[in-house]
Amino acid sequence: MSAQLLKDTLEVLVRAKARIQNPSQWTKGHFARSEDGAYADMNGAQAVCFCGIGAVYRSSFDLFRSRADPQLCVDALPLITAADDEALIALGEVAHRRGFPTFSQFNDADATTHADVLEAFDEAIALLEASQ
Repeated sequence: MSAQLLKDTLEVLVRAKARIQNPSQWTKGHFARSEDGAYADMNGAQAVCFCGIGAVYRSSFDLFRSRADPQLCVDALPLITAADDEALIALGEVAHRRGFPTFSQFNDADATTHADVLEAFDEAIALLEASQ
């Protein structure tokens, strides 16, 4: 992984964790929900809480949209995809260590708590930092 991609991936993970820092900003079962708990487009204005993966996608989208012409966000798509992929690979590794086949299944498991998800983000960040 290039140094820039590693930096971007770490920033996406840090932003995603911050996005769900408050328990009311985290959810299970959908990438994002609106204030009333209904499904919401994770990149839409109505999205106020996110699952771990939805937080990664939204944080990556916001990060790279801020670097690109807002009218030409398609220019940022390769960067978004690469950072998403690396962030989700790291989170997937953490999920595997906890006995889950995917991070999505870990996030959505009945026994998984908000604190567990935040801890998983910390572990994923540490994994990537150790690879530097």
